[in-house]
Amino acid sequence: MVRPSVRTIRRRALAVGTLTLATLAPTAIAVRAGAAPAVTRVPGIDVSKWQGDVDWAEVATTTTRYVVMRATIGNTATVPRSIDSRYLGYLAEATANGLVVGAYRRANVGRATNDAVNEADHFVDTAQVAAGDILPVLDIEQTHGLNVEEMQDWVRAWVQRVRARTGVLPMMYSSPYFWRTNMGDAT
Repeated sequence: MVRPSVRTIRRRALAVGTLTLATLAPTAIAVRAGAAPAVTRVPGIDVSKWQGDVDWAEVATTTTRYVVMRATIGNTATVPRSIDSRYLGYLAEATANGLVVGAYRRANVGRATNDAVNEADHFVDTAQVAAGDILPVLDIEQTHGLNVEEMQDWVRAWVQRVRARTGVLPMMYSSPYFWRTNMGDAT
């Protein structure tokens, strides 16, 4: 298999939703007291198994400074919880090439007892979140039939569990429409 170029990876990553994560990543830096802050953007990419082989040494030669990787995928009625088949390799190679790393979970919410907690535990056990990493991310895009209150409860349980286990508050990845409609525009 031919490795895609960094430009192709970026294009694919943007096509699958990096924009929201990139919007969360920019940092405002004050130049000096009283001066208007200078805003810089820290370039990063979002990858999962769908990007295939990635030349992390090449990525590290670009302006890309971080990578957020899909670590795990939640279970559904027909598919068990799983680990992205490329995650552990991506994590090792990106880290070895000096990139700041982060992990996300592609949620599949459900009504089973402790579903959110079990998904959170699976994510934390796999993601290997460490000091200096990008905050853990919950990618939530489907309701699987849950109503707004059930969705809020599920997300709250997942967030609380990840925070209890990692010591950091995870961030959310979702479309504005999904969040307003299916999460009740919760904060």
